[in-house]
Amino acid sequence: RTKPPPPLFSCLPRAMLIRPRAALFPALLALSAAAAAQGGDPSASTALLSDDECAAGGGGGECSVSALQVRSEAVAGDNLATCPGEGGRYGDFKCNHDPTHRVCATLLDKKGQPLKWGPKGDFWKITGQKAFQWDAQIRGEPNPGRGWCICMWATARLIGSVGCDNVHLTCNATDVKYIMQKYTDAGTNLTAAHDCLKKKCIGSTASL
Repeated sequence: RTKPPPPLFSCLPRAMLIRPRAALFPALLALSAAAAAQGGDPSASTALLSDDECAAGGGGGECSVSALQVRSEAVAGDNLATCPGEGGRYGDFKCNHDPTHRVCATLLDKKGQPLKWGPKGDFWKITGQKAFQWDAQIRGEPNPGRGWCICMWATARLIGSVGCDNVHLTCNATDVKYIMQKYTDAGTNLTAAHDCLKKKCIGSTASL
């Protein structure tokens, strides 16, 4: 039985997203073998905050989209919130370490099941990764939650595929300022990502 995929699968090379399903799985298995040794560091779990708690600046939790629109103090640099559900590849569970994994996407619903991103299905179905769905890793220790750090280019392509309203982001755990300063990522234009961040995380981008 194939071991659940490591964090490497949070965004695949762009060519993989448009490969036929039969060609996708062998490539994923090869990546899995190469990354199987990745581990995680323990950290406190994160709970979902109410809109009032989030608007008041409550820490240690994940905010709903409506609350995130009025929250602007924890979106960049050292003040970036952790991405609840992110694995241990970065140690502190934040989406601000490498040049592309800067978006904290909400992949699970409040019941811990794959969240629908519009009529095309959940994140894994849309990206052709359903066979490698790592929802159990997101729910589990050391950082249980509902989100995962995904690539900027993958975010822009997902927005183009399902529309901004169907893309679920955790704004205070997304490195908004960094993303807004980049124009392309892996050859993908980030205009769609910029426009969506302005719409969903308007409080975060107001000062940029």
